[in-house]
Amino acid sequence: MGPLEVDSLVQDGRAVPFRREGNAFFAQRQAPQPHGATKTITVFYHGKPRPAKRPPWDGGFTWTSDSLGRPWIVTTDQGLGASLWWPNKDTQADEPDRDQEGR
Repeated sequence: MGPLEVDSLVQDGRAVPFRREGNAFFAQRQAPQPHGATKTITVFYHGKPRPAKRPPWDGGFTWTSDSLGRPWIVTTDQGLGASLWWPNKDTQADEPDRDQEGR
């Protein structure tokens, strides 16, 4: 099973061309990105999420409720990778570019 289908990418109100290579999607910049600049690309995607069969060992979505009956959802991605469910940089060799405070 592959990732959810990407419909479009948008940055600064403009469509961003992209290509797919296997299970990875690559945005094609239209202008140089200045070093240190922060930009946002919005990814529009759709599909049918895969239910987890044996979480966390067999990844997917789990819809359930807590002890008070409140609904919640969790995704597990062991062996599959989080990019099957959410647009992200999905490689174990990668690290965040900065922390939550922007450092």
